Amino acid sequence: MSILGFSDEPDFVNDEGTKWWIDVSTTQYAQREDAHGTVLDMVVYLAETKNGYMTRVLLDDDRNIVEEEQNLEALAIKIDMLKANERFE
Repeated sequence: MSILGFSDEPDFVNDEGTKWWIDVSTTQYAQREDAHGTVLDMVVYLAETKNGYMTRVLLDDDRNIVEEEQNLEALAIKIDMLKANERFE
């Protein structure tokens, strides 16, 4: 384990050299039912660019970035807001 409990080897590296690790616990938070039964079918990754910038990104089924945040708590709030939006659409 190296950074923040993630493995040394990323899950994948894209063409730009950005390293991607799946963030299992935050993904589980997004996919877990909230008090209203709402879930998000999304995945969270920790990404590190070649210049060392690190952030977490929330990806939808098509691998589009839905949210991006360096602060874990801020990302959790965004996940909660997305779940609330799902209920009111």
